[in-house]
Amino acid sequence: NGDRIGFDVHLLDDANTVGILARIGSSQDYSVGKYKVHVDEFEKLLFPYLHTTDQDYLIIDEIGRMEFCSKQFKDFILKLMGGGQKFKVLATVPLKTTDPIISRLKKDSKVFHITKSNRDSMFTAVIEQCSSN
Repeated sequence: NGDRIGFDVHLLDDANTVGILARIGSSQDYSVGKYKVHVDEFEKLLFPYLHTTDQDYLIIDEIGRMEFCSKQFKDFILKLMGGGQKFKVLATVPLKTTDPIISRLKKDSKVFHITKSNRDSMFTAVIEQCSSN
């Protein structure tokens, strides 16, 4: 019927690798709204990949409350912010947040406010920024 039942994690360089981030009605310890966050599955998929990939860029859609249910992911983001990782990062973050890590990330990073009306023109600006770093 088109209703959202949850959120998945996809590895872009392996389209067949998909994990569950959150689902409605599952039995997990962490909740964000009506969704139960599958922290163990998220971590089991993401961290082996991060330790073995040779990719230069890490694309994260999004760094938010569900992802931050994972202390390991939160620690990873803090290391990224401190320059302690090999990746250049392109990520989405919530427009409004009270999380101090996300607020600091927004303050210390190049931020593009992308809307439905400007997304086509912003594509070039984002690509140019990524290419210059």
